[in-house]
Amino acid sequence: MPLNLDPVGMTLYRPLHETNPEFSVHLFPGYYEYRVENWRLARDGSGRVIHNVSSFGWVDAFAFIFASILLQSEDRWWLFLAMGILCLIRLWLQCTQVLSESLIILPPHGIQLETRRGLLTMCLSTTRRFIPLVKLHDMIINEGLNGWDICHYLVAIRHTNKDRFSISVAFENILPPHTILLHVYYGAHIELLRKEDT
Repeated sequence: MPLNLDPVGMTLYRPLHETNPEFSVHLFPGYYEYRVENWRLARDGSGRVIHNVSSFGWVDAFAFIFASILLQSEDRWWLFLAMGILCLIRLWLQCTQVLSESLIILPPHGIQLETRRGLLTMCLSTTRRFIPLVKLHDMIINEGLNGWDICHYLVAIRHTNKDRFSISVAFENILPPHTILLHVYYGAHIELLRKEDT
């Protein structure tokens, strides 16, 4: 069921709201965004939300208290340095978590792949890769191995040189289920590749 958020003409649509509510389609005038957020519903049917992004918790608080107690002595400069390095690593890991990934379709121009990273409630950085329509050869859903699991992924095949091709994987960090990839695949083919053939 589409939800019209009219101030800028945007419509938010969740085509799989019962099984995959983390997937949304944002329809803007002139472009479409297929977004997958980094959370999912529990597979036991309870409707419980499982976040794949974590925030600072009790373990971090206890580690900070423990470190402050250990650092009371002045001759433990090396411990202070080690704890500082560990805190910086923990902060970096928290700030570089993937929040969501998007495939944006710009009908006359091409596609853009976006990855948003940051804390649980705040995006700190966005990585964008643009593939022009003249270089986009095809989009396919492929099957591959991720550890011991078989997963599906959406690939944009593009021309690099006259006889060479390269691939760009959409949603490469989240790897959403096949049903989400089918919606994105059909949307991309309808808006870009089939219009190009006519």
